[in-house]
Amino acid sequence: MDYPLGGGWNFGVQYSEDVVSGIQPSFRMLREGLLGLQFAKDFDSGRRFSLLGASAVNDGSFMIQSSLMVPRSRNLEMGIEGTFFGGASDSTWGSRAGASRVVFVIKGFFRG
Repeated sequence: MDYPLGGGWNFGVQYSEDVVSGIQPSFRMLREGLLGLQFAKDFDSGRRFSLLGASAVNDGSFMIQSSLMVPRSRNLEMGIEGTFFGGASDSTWGSRAGASRVVFVIKGFFRG
């Protein structure tokens, strides 16, 4: 579901469930659910902001991503993006906690 909040802000929510029938695989559960939420805004100046959060319902682990991109010209934008993983060390996203990061981004666009 996507819902405009006013002032150019958008809110989104999504739930998905993945079910495996038959023999349980060793690398996952038979039933896994994911809940995601997103807030985003495109500013009049061309800046873009987004904040995404997701939770693995079956084990309580979570992931948070944020992004702020700022146009510098027609062919260049710069920004900062971050991803944080949390939860128990044997959970869906908690097992990736060492991959949490902040990245400075420079994007160039070619005409063509």
